[in-house]
Amino acid sequence: MAALWPKYITVVGRFLDSPTEGKTERQTAEKLAKEYKTAVKTTMTIPPAGVNGISVLPDTLPMEIAIARCLSNIKDSGGKPKLFHFSQWAAEVSKFWLATQFKAIVPDPLHLAAATGIPGVTLPIKNVVLNGGVIPALQSDLLTAFTHPPSPVPYGIPMATKLAKAFTTHLTTVGGTHTMAMTGGTPVSPIPIPALPIPWLGLV
Repeated sequence: MAALWPKYITVVGRFLDSPTEGKTERQTAEKLAKEYKTAVKTTMTIPPAGVNGISVLPDTLPMEIAIARCLSNIKDSGGKPKLFHFSQWAAEVSKFWLATQFKAIVPDPLHLAAATGIPGVTLPIKNVVLNGGVIPALQSDLLTAFTHPPSPVPYGIPMATKLAKAFTTHLTTVGGTHTMAMTGGTPVSPIPIPALPIPWLGLV
C-alpha cells in the first residue's frame, strides 16, 4: 500500500475550510504535521531494493514547530508567502525521513538471486535512509501550495491537493541503502556471507 493522499486531501481540506475549527498557527501546524504522518504510515520503498513498509515513524513535534513558525512569518509578512518562509518546514520533513525506520515485507529479487544455491539462512532486510529528500524542491513546492489567487469559494481542498502533490514529489527523492545478509547454515558454508548493499531511491 502506498501513502494515503486522498484521505489527507479530504481531512486537511475540510479542516482549512471549517468555520468552527481552531486555526491558530500552532493548531494548524499540529493538524498539518499529524495528518502528514498519518498519510505516510503506509509508504513503501520500491524495487529494485525490495518492497518494505515502515516500522517506526518519528515524532512530528519538530515539524509542527517549523510549520507554526512558517505560518507566523507569513502572517507577519502581510499574508504574502515567500520562498524563505518554508526553509525550516522543508528541512524538518527531510529530517523526519532520516529518522524513519523500515521493516521487511518482501525480499527483493536481487538478494534472492545472490542467495541461490548458497547454504544458509537469510537475515532480516535492513533499510537505512541516507537521503531525506531534496529540500530546495520541496521548499519551492510548499510555496506553490500556499500561493493561490483570491477566490470566493473555499480554498481548503485545492490547497491540500497542492500540498499532497508537493509531498508526493518529495517522496520520490528520498533514498538510502538496502541490505540483506546471508549467514552460513551448514559446515559447507560456516562463514557468514557479506551483505549485499543496494542503493535505493524513491518512496510511494
